[in-house]
Amino acid sequence: MLPTEFRLLQLIRKPPGHLEIDFPVPPAEGAFNLFKVAIKIFFSNWIPIGKIVFLFILPYSLLFHSYIYLLKDSIVDPHKWIRTPYELILWGLPQGILMAVVIPSVIYCLIGCLRNGHPPPLRESLRWGLYRAPRFWVWNMIAFIIVAVGLFLFIVPGIILAVRYIFVGAVISVEASGGQSVFKRSKEISSGHGWTIFSAMILCWGLFMLITAPFIAIEHYPLGGLYGILTLILNGIEAEKIVFLTFLVYTIVTPLVSLISQFWVVLILLLYLSLVSAHNSLRIAKIP
Repeated sequence: MLPTEFRLLQLIRKPPGHLEIDFPVPPAEGAFNLFKVAIKIFFSNWIPIGKIVFLFILPYSLLFHSYIYLLKDSIVDPHKWIRTPYELILWGLPQGILMAVVIPSVIYCLIGCLRNGHPPPLRESLRWGLYRAPRFWVWNMIAFIIVAVGLFLFIVPGIILAVRYIFVGAVISVEASGGQSVFKRSKEISSGHGWTIFSAMILCWGLFMLITAPFIAIEHYPLGGLYGILTLILNGIEAEKIVFLTFLVYTIVTPLVSLISQFWVVLILLLYLSLVSAHNSLRIAKIP
C-alpha cells in the first residue's frame, strides 16, 4: 500500500477554484527589502519545496542522464549532449512540462506556509499543481514567446513586456484564471510598479548567476568538464568508474539547480501577493 500522500485517488480529486489571500503579506517596499524577505521565506521552506522539486525533476534527470551515459562519449563532454533537434526536444520539453506542475505546486505550498506557518500535505500541493499544469504551460509558453520576440526585435520593449507579464504564472496558480484574461490581470497588477519589478528581476538574476557560477565553470572546464576535474582529483581510479561518478553527479545537480531556481518563484509570488493586497486595500478604502 502506498503512503496516503501518493494515492492516485487523492491526487485526481479536483481542488477548489482559487486560493484566498487571507493572511498578512509584507508590503512591496522596494526590491531590496522584498529580496531579503524572499530569502528568509525560501530558506524557511526549502524542505517542502525540495520534496516537490525532487519528486518530479530527479526521475527526469535520472532518465535523461541515463540516456547520455549510455552514449559514454557524451557524459564526459556536456557540449555533445544536445547535438540534434530531437535531443533538444528530449532535454527541454519534458523539463518544461514538469516545471508546469512543480511551480503551481510550490506556490500552493508557499501560500499554505504563509497562512498556517507550516506546509500543507504534499498530496494537496501536488493535486493543485496537476490541475493547474495544462493552462500554466500553455499561457506561460505564449508569454515567453511574446517576450522573446520583443527582446529579439527591440530589447527595451521586450523588457517592458517581461515586466508586464511576469505575473501570468502566479495569476494562473493562485486565481485559477485562464485564457487571455491572465495577460490583462498580470498587466493590471504590475502597472505602476515597473522599476520595483525590474530591480527584483535583476537582483534575482544576479544571485542565481552567482550561485550557479561554480557549476558553469566546472561544466566548461577545458580539459573535459566535470569528468576532467574528477580525473585530476581521483588520480589512479579506473576511467569507467569516473564516468559513472560523473553520471551520478550530473543526475543530482540537475534537481539541485531546479531547487535553487525556485527562489525566483518565491520572489515573484511575494511581489504578486504584496501588490494584490495593496490593490485590494485601496479598492476597499474607496468604497463609501
